[in-house]
Amino acid sequence: MLGAAVSGPDGSKRFVVVERLPSGAGWDWLAWQATPERRCLHGLAGSRADAMRAAETAVQQLAGPVACPAG
Repeated sequence: MLGAAVSGPDGSKRFVVVERLPSGAGWDWLAWQATPERRCLHGLAGSRADAMRAAETAVQQLAGPVACPAG
């Protein structure tokens, strides 16, 4: 599992986690912003590099209205 925390341009904390799927068939990534709205984006990728790129892009997109599912 790989993880990172960064500060967004608005000063909010943003987090990324990338981990290998249990089956070994790909990588799961999650990017979220520590705000009351609980904004997050999630996806799957075939390689660790693709997952990291997707998560990096997602961190930049978190300024928009993307709410995490409840749970």
